[in-house]
Amino acid sequence: MSHTIDATDHLPQTDAKVLPFVVRNEDGEPVDLTNAEIEWQLRARSPYEPALSLDDPGVSIVDRVDGQGEFAIRVDTDATDGLEARTYRERLRITDSAGDQTTWIGEVPIVEDS
Repeated sequence: MSHTIDATDHLPQTDAKVLPFVVRNEDGEPVDLTNAEIEWQLRARSPYEPALSLDDPGVSIVDRVDGQGEFAIRVDTDATDGLEARTYRERLRITDSAGDQTTWIGEVPIVEDS
């Protein structure tokens, strides 16, 4: 299964941010996310444990439009407060209702609040 997932932008430290995603198939059509499970994490390179995830307070899925393959991850102001300003690995995993998984890995710089 091949999907294109639009990448996210930088994340200001201690600033609320909404990170939008659109999942498309190989033909560029939106993937229906009905009944799909979405996992999202930021990880430091070492140790490779999640520094921030959907399990943390202040991090949630918003603006989910399953039929259009759209959703966003909202990171509230306090969620990144303890994170060091550096580039983190972003991992998104989507498991559809048939159990098929799509994993996308990118990078998100956490930048100092201005």
